[in-house]
Amino acid sequence: MKRTAYRPLARLLRCPANEADAILGDAIVETAHRVMAAVFDGDPQPLFDIILDPGVDEFIRSRMCEALAMIALGGELDRDLVARFLRDAFNELRPQRYCFVWAGWQSAIAMLGLRELKVLVKRAFNRGFINRHILGFDDFEDDLRRGIQNPGEPWRPGFLVTRLKSCPDGPASRSETTRTGRSGGSLPSVIASSASRTIIHSRASAETTPFPAAAGRNSRNAACSDALG
Repeated sequence: MKRTAYRPLARLLRCPANEADAILGDAIVETAHRVMAAVFDGDPQPLFDIILDPGVDEFIRSRMCEALAMIALGGELDRDLVARFLRDAFNELRPQRYCFVWAGWQSAIAMLGLRELKVLVKRAFNRGFINRHILGFDDFEDDLRRGIQNPGEPWRPGFLVTRLKSCPDGPASRSETTRTGRSGGSLPSVIASSASRTIIHSRASAETTPFPAAAGRNSRNAACSDALG
């Protein structure tokens, strides 16, 4: 497990949305959260920065919320600290309108069984921050109940991705056409054939995940590729 990859990967994930998408493609919503949880070095600030940065891809921001919850469930980060961050994020997240980051925010709250934040999630739904075509408040309540009754139980991989892809329009179409269509599929097809890869085992998700140790370079994404050294 290469924890030294944590900060370079965090810098990569903060690249402009179109550049991160060109480099990572499907990995943004399918594996990025598991990888960041696996290489977590003990400092949550890089994850906080990604989540609160409105210039970062909204799907990356969403998945990093879930990464925080996974890390806390794995015992590598104080649950109360994450709970305070998620509580404060209700006022600090931008935009204060619909954005997919809010889906990850409510998912993290449910994963950790934070019943005290249920009122904030209800408010977010009422304000239209979360797309009801993807999930409703009743879905959140079901997930919260499971988080409370089964603390520490491994979370369903790809939960939001499944719902995202089942949505006939809106952001879901972006996931299917942009991430799978333009990039040509999963992570290996996005990275140049010469790129080295790291196999990471995550204690939080009990999964082994491939991720690039270096990205292919071209004139458009060279700056972001440099983040990986």
